[in-house]
Amino acid sequence: MLGNGGQWVANAAARGYSTGSTPRPGAIAEMPGHVAVVESVNGDGTIVISEMNGPAGFGVVGTRTDAASKYRYIY
Repeated sequence: MLGNGGQWVANAAARGYSTGSTPRPGAIAEMPGHVAVVESVNGDGTIVISEMNGPAGFGVVGTRTDAASKYRYIY
């Protein structure tokens, strides 16, 4: 529905969904070629995300901390 990872924010915005650069728990986080779910936002500028096919391995759901500024968000 929203295309490949890296296209989701633009496609979501075109369909009327709210998007932005501020992370929120429950938001979809997008970076080029990848999407994830924001689990929590930390005070140090990082977020905890859940994702599949990331560093945890292909076909595996993993959780990790990453810089919030690397992502755009769908709310």
